[in-house]
Amino acid sequence: RRAASSSLSSRRAAEEDDEEETRQMFDKRLLRRRNRDAFEQHIASWRASGVAATPSAPSSGLNESVVRVCVRKRPLFCKEDDAGEFDVVSMRHREVIVHNCLTKADLKTLFVSHMHFHFSEAFDEDALDDDVYTRCAAPAVARALAGSPAMIFMF
Repeated sequence: RRAASSSLSSRRAAEEDDEEETRQMFDKRLLRRRNRDAFEQHIASWRASGVAATPSAPSSGLNESVVRVCVRKRPLFCKEDDAGEFDVVSMRHREVIVHNCLTKADLKTLFVSHMHFHFSEAFDEDALDDDVYTRCAAPAVARALAGSPAMIFMF
């Protein structure tokens, strides 16, 4: 019996060694690109649903704060699109939703988590510079011209 069980365990070890040699590691970006169509379809469905039209409740006092944080979504660059990247950010009122496209540990089961972030102002990739200035920078400029301290930090 010992010889048989030892043979079985050495056979298992050999099979595990073979399995390890065929295993590959994938990074999150590669898996997202491979499943681009499925993820894009899910995100489009989410955006088309009523969920995308109704913002979640913002943090209390966000708009009354002296410090305001404004964000502007940029469009995908051509090189990103050519590399298989796709848009995973949705804008809704003063809220940014990041659609985190992932796979479970089996590397086959896909899922998307929708992470919500609230800001004083949020602009999509089609926003005009004048609109961004009027809603974000103009109040700070007016304060500075009135003699009060004001600062705008952009990157």
